Amino acid sequence: MTPSDSPSLQQALDAARTRTAALLEIPRLYRGCTEAEFLQRCMELVERLTESRIAFVHFIHSDENEIELVTWSRRTLEESCTAVHDSHYPVSEAGIWANAVRTRRPFVCDDYAAYPEKHGLPEGHAHLKRLISVPVLWKGRVVMLAGVGNKETSYDASDVETVELLAQQIWQVAQLQRERSQVDVRDALLDEIGQLGRVGGWSWTVETGQLHVTPNLDALLGPHVASKEAELAALLERHPARDREVHRTAIAEALANGTPYDLTLRVEDEGGLRWLRCTVEAHSTPGGVTGLTGAVQDVTRLQEVNEKLRRMQNSQLRMASRSVAIREQERSFLARELHDGVGQLLTAIRMDLALLDHEVDDEKVDPEPGTLGSVGRLVDDSLAMIQDIAARMREPILDDLGLVAALTSYLREFEIRSSFRCVLTGADFDRPLPPPTALAVFRIVQEALTNAVRHSRGSRIDVRLALVASSDLLLEVEDNGVGVDPAAVHAPTSIGLQAMRERARDVGGLLEFSSSPGRGTVVRGRFHLIDAKT
Repeated sequence: MTPSDSPSLQQALDAARTRTAALLEIPRLYRGCTEAEFLQRCMELVERLTESRIAFVHFIHSDENEIELVTWSRRTLEESCTAVHDSHYPVSEAGIWANAVRTRRPFVCDDYAAYPEKHGLPEGHAHLKRLISVPVLWKGRVVMLAGVGNKETSYDASDVETVELLAQQIWQVAQLQRERSQVDVRDALLDEIGQLGRVGGWSWTVETGQLHVTPNLDALLGPHVASKEAELAALLERHPARDREVHRTAIAEALANGTPYDLTLRVEDEGGLRWLRCTVEAHSTPGGVTGLTGAVQDVTRLQEVNEKLRRMQNSQLRMASRSVAIREQERSFLARELHDGVGQLLTAIRMDLALLDHEVDDEKVDPEPGTLGSVGRLVDDSLAMIQDIAARMREPILDDLGLVAALTSYLREFEIRSSFRCVLTGADFDRPLPPPTALAVFRIVQEALTNAVRHSRGSRIDVRLALVASSDLLLEVEDNGVGVDPAAVHAPTSIGLQAMRERARDVGGLLEFSSSPGRGTVVRGRFHLIDAKT
């Protein structure tokens, strides 16, 4: 149906001014109301400008197959509409009032009663005489349907333009408010998370030199910083001098090269000393760094827990070192007892046998051939075995000349007793080791060589010593044998390997094993050169 003739030029100008004023008024209508109330106010404005008796606005689902009945003007509700609010209406069942959704163009009807194929209206809907309905398209789909009706005279092109322009503005303001509400919800959630996690944030712009902070930051740095936009230097004021320099250097590096950082630093305030984790990312363009964004988290409790754990670990290390020392004292005592006590007894027996041999010769007694000589050899073998056991229980050279000399001597003797070639790399290692650590390393090498003889079926063993990170000893014992299944290395039944791990752990070291069938086995350990007691 064609709208009536166009109004005069003056009328057109007046209508344009009226529409402009209405467009400016729409954002102000959202103050202090809900979205539904805002939409109702807006449609009442459209209703008034078009001299209509009814006005409505509804949302369209994303599939454009269903209409969500949202609201009508108050006049419409009071005089002639009792349709259920917040219900849904299929587009396929809607009458000509939904043609704008189907055609995606404004629809005008000046004689509703005579219009064919009306389909129908929602139950309780206002009686229609004439109608304008317009679609609002956003991102390629129909998102809203707005309409007015029952003007006393026919609608013209100016009325259609008015409904169309104002409907677009209504949607944009409603959408903007939705986005703001979502931002407010996110901000509130972030604030709550920040309070729970004791996290604050800040950003700094190079060009302006201004620091913007989140509300949670005042609990971490104090209101002096968070109450205003401050220079970046204000963020550093809370640090003690040493930490302030560390943080200033990190910030300078981030500004110069875009280097991020993650530091745990101290701050001082009325409540005492606290620890903050400060992380920063730089914003860069081809022209350089434009700003920094940082997060600050209070990790005081975590630091306190870590400090307690560190003290407990140090205490355990001291106890372990003491335990090792006691065991070695006992081994030394047993070695001395074997050497001095049992060794002296066997020596006395050997002397008595020699004396008995002379007496037998003097009395011309003819004992069983070789009897005394065989007993003497057994005594000699027992003496040699006791001396060897005593030496194994406590390696004197380890105390006198150090780890390298003890390993050199032990590997030389091991080569003689076994079929393996032993090679020591790092014989020039001259850093002093704490006695418990040196002893643990020596025992681990002994156990590794014994395992190689029993299981590897190889021909060569390499023992390597090296200084790493200026403060740690790296030990490697590698054989060229058949290797083992990696699962067997970590099996609970591997008692010898577990004992080696425990010996390393007792002195604060780490020990790991790597092996695979056909590729030999490597025992690798790392030990601190600083005594656990310090």
